[in-house]
Amino acid sequence: MRKLKVGLSALSLIAGGIFAASAAPAINTGSTADITIDFGTNGQQIYFVQGLPVATSNTTQTVEVHSSIVDTDGAGKIEGVAYVTISYAGSGTNEGAASTATFIVDVTGNVTSKGNPAVATVTMNLKGNGYSQDANNTVNGASLSLKFSGTATAENTFAGTLNGSIKLGTKTITGNTTDSLKGVPAVITDVESTPFNVSARVVEFNTKFWAGGTMADTGSDNRVPFSGSGTVNSKNGTYSANLKGIGFGKGSSAKLTGSTLAATNGFITVGTNDPVPVIITIPGTATATGKVVGQKLNAANGVGTVTTVE
Repeated sequence: MRKLKVGLSALSLIAGGIFAASAAPAINTGSTADITIDFGTNGQQIYFVQGLPVATSNTTQTVEVHSSIVDTDGAGKIEGVAYVTISYAGSGTNEGAASTATFIVDVTGNVTSKGNPAVATVTMNLKGNGYSQDANNTVNGASLSLKFSGTATAENTFAGTLNGSIKLGTKTITGNTTDSLKGVPAVITDVESTPFNVSARVVEFNTKFWAGGTMADTGSDNRVPFSGSGTVNSKNGTYSANLKGIGFGKGSSAKLTGSTLAATNGFITVGTNDPVPVIITIPGTATATGKVVGQKLNAANGVGTVTTVE
C-alpha cells in the first residue's frame, strides 16, 4: 500500500496581512495576528486641528477663547464651536474705556496639503453672534466673520493670517461700528500630529488577508479607523493592501505595498491541535500612498512588527 505524505510549510505574515507558502498547495492555511507598521519619527506628518487661531501681533483687541470643541475628521473637514470674548482697552477720543464683545462662534474649515513634498495647509471660517457692551454698560447686538489661512510649521502649529470683520453695533467701543481685520498674523497652537502609522488585527486565508484597525494614530483621541484587505505574491515576497477609513475616519484611504522579511515568532493552529511555532515573514519595507485626513500621503521606509500572534 502506498503511503501519502503531506508537508505543511511555514506560515508567512506580511505588512497588512498574513499569507501561507506551502509545499503542498492543496492544504489551506490561515492565522490571525496584531501588527504595527511604523514609518518613524521622520515620516510624513498627519495633522489634526483642535483649536482656533489667535492673533500674535494685534494691539487693538484681546481675544480669549474660554471653551471650544474643534475636531478634524478623516476627510480633513474641520468643525467646531467656541465661546469667545474680545476685550477692547479704548484709547482714542471717540473710543470708550474697557469694553467687550461676547460670541458663540461656529467653526468650519479644511486641512489639505500642497506641493511635493506636500505641506499641510488650513483654511478656517469663524462666524459668530452675540453682543457688545461698552464702558457705559450699553449692550448692542454684535457678530463676527473671520477667515484664517495658514501652513504647518516645524513647531507643530499652523501660522497664517486672519481677515474679516467684527460688527460691534455701536461706535462707542472703537469709534467705528465695524472692527476690520486685514492680514493680522495669527497661529493655531492646538494641533496634534503623528508620523503616518498603521495598527491592525489581521486575519489571513492562504494568500488573501483582511484587516481592521487604525492609521494615523496620535496615541490620544485622534486616529483614523479603517477596514482593509490585500493579497500577497508568495513567489517574490511582496504584498499590496488597500485601507479605507470608516466612521469618523471616512474620507481617508491608503494603499500599502512592500517586501517581506523572515522572522521566527509565529504560530499556526491545524484543526484542534495546539498552536505550533513556525517561521513567519513580517514587513521588510512599506510604502504608503493615498489621502489621509485631507492630506496627500506619500510615506516610505515603513517597518512592520508583529505585536501578538494567535
